[in-house]
Amino acid sequence: MLPRSPAAVLPGPAVAARPSTPDADLLGLGGMPIPWTLPPAAVCHLRCSSFEVPRAKVKGECYPPQAHQLAAHRPFRNLGSDEGRWGSPMSFALHVGELDCVRFDAPPAVLMALYGGRLGSRGLTVMHLRPQSEMEQLQRGSSNANFGADFGASATLPATDVRCPTYEDLLAAVGGLISFGALWYDHARHLLSRLKRFVLANMERDSNTPERVMLTLMYVNQFLGRALAHLLVDSPHWWREFCDAVRAVDYHSPDWQAALNGLALRMATSTAPSQPTSRPSGQQPRQQAQPRRGPATRIPIMPEHLRSQIPRDRDDREPCLRFLAGGMCYGGTADRCAHHQRTHR
Repeated sequence: MLPRSPAAVLPGPAVAARPSTPDADLLGLGGMPIPWTLPPAAVCHLRCSSFEVPRAKVKGECYPPQAHQLAAHRPFRNLGSDEGRWGSPMSFALHVGELDCVRFDAPPAVLMALYGGRLGSRGLTVMHLRPQSEMEQLQRGSSNANFGADFGASATLPATDVRCPTYEDLLAAVGGLISFGALWYDHARHLLSRLKRFVLANMERDSNTPERVMLTLMYVNQFLGRALAHLLVDSPHWWREFCDAVRAVDYHSPDWQAALNGLALRMATSTAPSQPTSRPSGQQPRQQAQPRRGPATRIPIMPEHLRSQIPRDRDDREPCLRFLAGGMCYGGTADRCAHHQRTHR
């Protein structure tokens, strides 16, 4: 049987042979059989220097930093195409805001946060991406809320209620992010699918405990922010670190298990002490006798399997090892040991 060629193992242009560029080893491209674990060719060698700083700036136009442009080109497919390559960040954000996949409130500040990958713990919380109902969208369209177009650095994100009563609400928010993720590459959509599985795993093991639902929401924001933070890093190691952050989104991860243990400890110790009963005015409370403390349990210094090897005399006394070693036990004499179950003979 003829050996298979490398092209037969990974067919197709998207996952063909391993690149022979110097950055291939730094990106961690070897030994990854899944297609999403290979970075797209359009973003493989992007750096902050790939984006020129305009010499003249037009008033009213948005000019995000080079790091935010780098973070936008790594997940969005359209920005790497011939059509989206010549568009400005502001025109791209306005175009995205009119798409059907954006079913949440998307003012200019939210659109620029989505453009630069400032989501989760780094900016826009996941709960803001919860899809609006048809009536909510109609009410917003009938007001003046869609008129503002402040794309400047002073634009602030809208206030969002951080409360999340049930896992269904959290799943709806993650679903809105997944719907928006249709504009992303496969490696970014894989992060969103792992976030959804993380929420579902907690939903199967818990019955909407408010403290645990909030903890799950906070860790969804943290996992999302950690992973997207590597997209704006101007380093050849960004792909390897991004993949590690995606793999860390797991129910059995050490960080999440430690958080669950801490939550269980806080809930166990948060029980309020019983309130004293009301007494008539002028009556002094009786002094209750404090219970005597029992003798403290002494932890044996020598293990039991070693102590059983020490010889004993007829009175079941063991020799004083300190005296036999040439010293003297504390409080004893040459003829009498300080311990009543030991002897100097």
